[in-house]
Amino acid sequence: MKKIFTLMLAIAAFSAVSGEIKLLDKPTYEFSQVSNIRQEFAINASLNRAWVTLKFDEVGDGPVVYDERVQVEGLSYNSTTNEILLDVEGTQIVCANVKINFFGTHIKNTGKCTFAKKYYNVKVDNGYEVETIEKLKITLVY
Repeated sequence: MKKIFTLMLAIAAFSAVSGEIKLLDKPTYEFSQVSNIRQEFAINASLNRAWVTLKFDEVGDGPVVYDERVQVEGLSYNSTTNEILLDVEGTQIVCANVKINFFGTHIKNTGKCTFAKKYYNVKVDNGYEVETIEKLKITLVY
């Protein structure tokens, strides 16, 4: 009985800090020229700020990449510990470790904060007909 109670507490504690944060949720036709979308953490070390950068690789005559910065509530950079932290209900999750040296800034994901992509269909009534639109949702999973 004691083991079951301990297990239930552990599951409750784990589920209290697990979840996802939406970074992008748009129709795929907006990305008709995009061949790949990558997600990366980025920082401003002097202001202790962190965000997620979505990198869109476009198809065309040559490689074209454009970035979109996404602010994530609770995401910050700790310059003392060199960590990107996600604060979820008072719990600090270390999303990435940062190394800053002469060659630049190197950010390595810890695996505690991952990114998920999901394609799904929605029905939209445009006033004339009902059509099905494919959408892409990208989330930060912790």
